[in-house]
Amino acid sequence: MRRRHALSLEVMIRSRGAVQLPTRLFARQQKDALRALRAAPPVRLIRSITDGITA
Repeated sequence: MRRRHALSLEVMIRSRGAVQLPTRLFARQQKDALRALRAAPPVRLIRSITDGITA
């Protein structure tokens, strides 16, 4: 749960402010926001969010 704010900030920076995820809402409202985000047209990111992640 502590990482939500940092991850939300990273998404906002990489999308140049086009995507903003609410991190202080109740879980149900966060899930609704994520569903709406998935349904939205793709956003061009500065760099892929998965860059640097290794399995």
